[in-house]
Amino acid sequence: MYGLSLSSGGIRGIAFLPFLEFLQNYSFNAYGGTSIGSFFASYLAFEKEIREIKKKLKQVSIAKLFHLRKPFLNLDYLLNFAFSNEKLREARKDLIIVASLVKEELKPYYFTSFEHGKNFRVKQALKASMAVPFLVGPYKIKNKAFVDGALVEPFPLFKFKETKIKKLLILDVNTSSKDHFSLHYSFISFLSSLLMKQFKKRSKIKTLWVRIYFPKTKLNFLSYYKVGLKALKENKKKIEKFLD
Repeated sequence: MYGLSLSSGGIRGIAFLPFLEFLQNYSFNAYGGTSIGSFFASYLAFEKEIREIKKKLKQVSIAKLFHLRKPFLNLDYLLNFAFSNEKLREARKDLIIVASLVKEELKPYYFTSFEHGKNFRVKQALKASMAVPFLVGPYKIKNKAFVDGALVEPFPLFKFKETKIKKLLILDVNTSSKDHFSLHYSFISFLSSLLMKQFKKRSKIKTLWVRIYFPKTKLNFLSYYKVGLKALKENKKKIEKFLD
């Protein structure tokens, strides 16, 4: 019984694609994601074809994705490439989406296929998880406000304890190489390390944390895809052994 957890990371999420193409040879029982990771996790939980979303993402227009007016990030434009009106409970595999609930302090909030109401739509959960501060701002659902899940749990961990999985593979694109320091990604990596230590103490689920290191590279689909290809080559045997 396997689970797959995908991290936040914005456009770096393109580097997931080579891994996801390879992992189609394996059967996962549960998927989880934070921010851009939730986009891909949801796609997989509905058993959609990775090659199809890969083709569509190549067609994404940066001019349409980003505005010069609020909200600066057009989430509807991105989400419409993959989803229409799917309901969370219609996912064919267990699905976990992490968002940050805005209260006196930020708290993790989990949208799941096994807890939410019959009419709750996937796009609502994704918008909550991907509501990057300053680019989108808080996303409101009824009387609750949400921002980017990366601020509290950069990739889903603790909610997987409510599934039946025995092993959890984590793909993380929030790590920069030594020659490409980023304060933002350094903070996210630090938070991830703390959460992993807590998770290992509290859970019997075996984990493999694959960190995809990002060098300074061009901001385009091909460059980020190549980063993923290189990381897959470096980690493929380790993943195969873990999923054996």
